[in-house]
Amino acid sequence: LKEVSAQQSASAAQLLEANQSLATTRLELEEARQAALQSAADIEATRNQLDDAQQQAQRYAADLEAAKAAKHTTEAETKRMRQVSSENEWTISELKSNVQVEEMKLNEALARQ
Repeated sequence: LKEVSAQQSASAAQLLEANQSLATTRLELEEARQAALQSAADIEATRNQLDDAQQQAQRYAADLEAAKAAKHTTEAETKRMRQVSSENEWTISELKSNVQVEEMKLNEALARQ
């Protein structure tokens, strides 16, 4: 009877130890589950940040292309304005020359009178 009682006590101690080990394993498993959930949330947040960054990069790329096109247009417009300015300078020079010729003719006509 004492032997049975000792065996029961040993079995009860083993059962208690197994229950404690199981409780510890359950706690570790819950901690691992929480860590996995946090990792999944972190991955999702990182994925969202990456999506936002890609969209922003696409907007910047579009803005850059628009700026390049505007620069090209501005350069072409500047070239055209320089050409017009050069043509205007030539026209002014011609007009001054014509004025001088007309003044000479007028002076000759006045001198003949």
